[in-house]
Amino acid sequence: MSCGIAANSNEFFTWPITIPGIQYETNLGDAVTAFAFLTGLHYNAENIYASFKETQETGYAIGCILPYAQFFGMLYASSYSQLFPEYPAYFLILCGFCLTWITAIFNLNSTAGAKFNWLFFEPFIYFGLVYCDHSQMIDKATCVHLYISFFAVIMVRYIMLMRNIVNQITTHMGLSFLKVKATGKTRQD
Repeated sequence: MSCGIAANSNEFFTWPITIPGIQYETNLGDAVTAFAFLTGLHYNAENIYASFKETQETGYAIGCILPYAQFFGMLYASSYSQLFPEYPAYFLILCGFCLTWITAIFNLNSTAGAKFNWLFFEPFIYFGLVYCDHSQMIDKATCVHLYISFFAVIMVRYIMLMRNIVNQITTHMGLSFLKVKATGKTRQD
């Protein structure tokens, strides 16, 4: 929160600190990053362990992890694109948005108690696109258009999923989504 409210928050995170016990010299920003990484690693490792311990279908549980492994594969493959050195943030956004769409489907299925169809072909299409980009089978301008098209398709699929979820929930509840009913008289101040 200090980054949002402190005028010199970048300077705050460069303050030198010493890790007690091991006398390691670092700065506050690195310590915060390490703490976030370690707690995130612990949280996810514990959830994966508990999931495998409780499941009756180990193969299905492994399959549910596949899209997340594909995400890391997509990130790694992105580094081979001829566009990656200039636009790394765009590749992170593209891969992250694909994972966001897949995670939304996973969350919906787990909430509904339905089986998650863990086989997604989009990452394989992405791997093919990066391969064509890296081997220069297609020129840079075409690569840009194909990456944008890939992102647009994922975005449309994500928006359609969210629209369907919202429509089903509001229909079930008897509500109109984003519609304002006209009332008789309105009071004017």
